[in-house]
Amino acid sequence: MGFMRLGTRVAVINEKREILLSKRGDFGVWALPGGRVDSGEWLPESAVREVKEETGLDVEIVRAVGLYYQQGRGRTNILYEARPVGGELFARTEETLDNQFFAQDALPTERFGDFYVQHAFGGDVYLYTLETSAWELFKIDMQLRWRWVQNLLAGRPEPSFVEFDIRAVGIVTDEDNTPITVIRQKSDGRVAIPALLAKTNIETWQWIGVWQDTTSDVIEFVFMGQATDQSTQASETFSDHDSILIEQMQHNTPVWTIGQ
Repeated sequence: MGFMRLGTRVAVINEKREILLSKRGDFGVWALPGGRVDSGEWLPESAVREVKEETGLDVEIVRAVGLYYQQGRGRTNILYEARPVGGELFARTEETLDNQFFAQDALPTERFGDFYVQHAFGGDVYLYTLETSAWELFKIDMQLRWRWVQNLLAGRPEPSFVEFDIRAVGIVTDEDNTPITVIRQKSDGRVAIPALLAKTNIETWQWIGVWQDTTSDVIEFVFMGQATDQSTQASETFSDHDSILIEQMQHNTPVWTIGQ
């Protein structure tokens, strides 16, 4: 695969606690709005842009909900919760056949991504792997190829996925939550981002933040985990960059995004 393909999905929830779904023009199912992340773009900015393009609404990001790895496709979607703050909801766009808000107990029948909806209303931070059969992956690939041809013929060629330099960063702490070392692994798209940290003695990793360098398309997904034994050797010193991540971790805020 070579590299991880990044996208965003956005759960736009209004004051009535209704969620915005778009009927996709390619698959004909209802789903959350979203799409690819562009070069030089902050992840929350990508989410806001995609909602605007697909639905006409201006939204404000509330929080990061989770990371969703699509097994067999080398793609990770970052799910955000957002709230509408302006714009006009379009009945349809170049990418969508319809856009509507739905109550959680009155969702349309033909829909994809119930786990996104459930997690958006759940309140936790999720690390999720979507497992799909080889046959289903083949059908998805064929539909996406046909969409690519249609958009090309319509004069709207689809951009390629950006080859971001994506890394998983694990901040390991002791029983007192004091950082003792930092682990860093580069992604090639073959496994979920947190799985890059699997070969450690850490039982559970918690996603706590993102660091981005938008000038060079470096993205670090930052996780925290507690050492379960004494085999993890403490670092004598931390780099200036790691110290920034550790300081942000100690603010005890929801999933953050920082960088340059």
